[in-house]
Amino acid sequence: MYTAQIPIDENGDVVAGGIEAQTRQTLDNLKHTLECANVGMDSVLQVMIYVTDRDYLKTVNQVYAEYFEAPYPNRAALVIAGLAREEMLVELVVYAAVP
Repeated sequence: MYTAQIPIDENGDVVAGGIEAQTRQTLDNLKHTLECANVGMDSVLQVMIYVTDRDYLKTVNQVYAEYFEAPYPNRAALVIAGLAREEMLVELVVYAAVP
């Protein structure tokens, strides 16, 4: 499965609260998507992390470690000028094995 996850709530609004809140929402959205496909976070093979500020990576890494266990999925992080919605600070592109 290939999926992109952003920090939106059930109403489609970007969550407030900065990078930690947005990272948690994005990972919660990923977890929900995987559950809908009848798999867990351990099925994730690769994660591409996009952030709009290099300083956000420390927080993203801390929250990320709460959602994944070793051995962690292959991942890459990119710092970019902006995302599709101006208020977004993080986005994930995820590849997962789904039977």
